[in-house]
Amino acid sequence: MAGEIEDAIAVPFLHLADITAVAVANAGIGTIGLLGAQFTMEEDFSIEHLKSQRLPVVVSLAGRRGNRQPNHLEGTGAGCI
Repeated sequence: MAGEIEDAIAVPFLHLADITAVAVANAGIGTIGLLGAQFTMEEDFSIEHLKSQRLPVVVSLAGRRGNRQPNHLEGTGAGCI
């Protein structure tokens, strides 16, 4: 999908995986663990993009993650709106 966006716009497109790969490489980290929403952890787009940057990625097994999706209104954002 990122390639389609890049082809459709005239301004630079910053892919989060590219920025992450640069930061991880600059920090001297060899392998990262991916933690995110279920969609992010189960679909290949982020994982494969990170791997294309020669960055080994570890993702927990689906059966060991639990079923709870994060509620973005919890924690520091609670009651602020």
